[in-house]
Amino acid sequence: MIRNLPNLAGIFYAASAVIGLPSLVAFCFLAFSAIRLWMLSPKPAPDSPPSGNQAVDLLVTGATLFGKTMGFLGAMGQAIITGLAVLAFFVLLYAVGLYIAGRGLSADRQWARILAILLTLVPFLLSLGVSLSSRRMPVLLFTGACGYLLWKLR
Repeated sequence: MIRNLPNLAGIFYAASAVIGLPSLVAFCFLAFSAIRLWMLSPKPAPDSPPSGNQAVDLLVTGATLFGKTMGFLGAMGQAIITGLAVLAFFVLLYAVGLYIAGRGLSADRQWARILAILLTLVPFLLSLGVSLSSRRMPVLLFTGACGYLLWKLR
């Protein structure tokens, strides 16, 4: 049995709340925006035959080019919002995993220790990579906290 097990379970509860609530709000907002952009995207305009007047044809060609450019920028914005919604969903799943690990740790289950170690390895390895390249004090402290948590979960 791990000493201070309720404290470790509380850490996982707190981390799931701190990570999960903002990602839930972000996911709901971004998913709503992505669906709304997908539903409201206009149909492409059909090509018009040349009118015979060069000035009018030049104006129509310029407007079509401008419209296609704006359509491309709109599609890029829609793809970015959809990508952020998917990212927020995976962060929300990570927070749910933290909550489940906290519940299992409070019940002293072996599967919860394994899940907690796996879920702690993700931020530990990410922060270790960042701390080795930047040597910033907050990142070093976070890496140390993750390492201490891994040591307590062994």
